[in-house]
Amino acid sequence: MPKSTICAKKTGNNSEKINIKHGVNQMKFGGIFGKKKEEREIDVETYIKDLGVDESGVIEHEGITYVKPIELSGENKDVDIVTRELKKRNILIVNAAPLFSDKVKLREMIDKLRNTCGDIGGDLCRISAEKILIVPSGMEILQRAPEKRL
Repeated sequence: MPKSTICAKKTGNNSEKINIKHGVNQMKFGGIFGKKKEEREIDVETYIKDLGVDESGVIEHEGITYVKPIELSGENKDVDIVTRELKKRNILIVNAAPLFSDKVKLREMIDKLRNTCGDIGGDLCRISAEKILIVPSGMEILQRAPEKRL
């Protein structure tokens, strides 16, 4: 399959029109129906990277805090993902259920996450039997005191 490219066309008012090509020659009518348009080809991967699209396909914008779900796999990359997201000031809801079968690995991952939060100034707490809430620096999780029964 031919490599996809994106063709950005500049018009007179500096707006961009993006045209994705998949190795097929397309006819250009810019010179017939008006002013000749400037055309340049760029790599799709570079264009998407410049948009700020992350691994999940979401376009992220600076200055916006996202709430993101993450599933623990027990690998060190989990801690790297949490660190990166906390530095971007995102809030994480972590699913720890995949590690329930290995209590030692689960305890190890929670300790690593707790240390990461402490280093960055974030906070974490368990919000259900399977979920952990992790927030970046500047946010604190208030935990309710257990309700007293009469």
